[in-house]
Amino acid sequence: MTGFNRGTGLAIAVWALAVAVPAGAQENLDSGKTGAQLYAADCAICHKSPQALNKSGGILGLSSFLREHYTASKESAASIAAYLQSAGNAPAPAKRAAKRPAKDEEKAKGGIGLTMFGGSSSVAVDSPAAPWNQISVADDSVIPFFREFSDRVHRHGAALMIQLTHMGRRTRWDTENWLPTVSASAAREPAHRNTPKEMEDFDFKRIIAGYAAAARRCKEGGLDGFELSVLDLRQRREGD
Repeated sequence: MTGFNRGTGLAIAVWALAVAVPAGAQENLDSGKTGAQLYAADCAICHKSPQALNKSGGILGLSSFLREHYTASKESAASIAAYLQSAGNAPAPAKRAAKRPAKDEEKAKGGIGLTMFGGSSSVAVDSPAAPWNQISVADDSVIPFFREFSDRVHRHGAALMIQLTHMGRRTRWDTENWLPTVSASAAREPAHRNTPKEMEDFDFKRIIAGYAAAARRCKEGGLDGFELSVLDLRQRREGD
């Protein structure tokens, strides 16, 4: 065998070993881990909560989504999926849910006339709240929280407001519902480095309707007002 052939054979053998080892190594690393441990190791960097990732299954199902993006192991995907589904159905921890109302209630007790919360609270599913650790006002599930919050502030004579926002392109697409960001143009957003979908006529109507629906939820929840914020939905000119 010539030196060239021996070298070629050795290179092929090394390549085959390099391809084969990671798959087995990955299985060994994942072996014995709970669904919570697998989520923390593989998924938590992109998804800030199990509840957010639990919504990402799409038409093929959550396990298929996890195998496509996070693990090649059917067993690991099933374990993560079981954990996400149990966490997604669990009630929010009472201590975390009560933290912000307690803070504003103390302000009201101290004599403040108006207190405001929820900067950049989301009005639509393509404006995720999770990256900012904020509130989604995109569906009616938030109304009972608003009622409890407003009652605690009103009993001390203060008023309560929220900021309603659609983040436009100024956010991330790879979280919560994994929907593309949108803006009036497809200009790339410099801070988060994503390229939004250019809005079509129905997008403008949908987002306007989202603001109106969010305002209704605020009213039904007993809030005294809201501030509207529109971020990066407008057309950008070169140099702005």
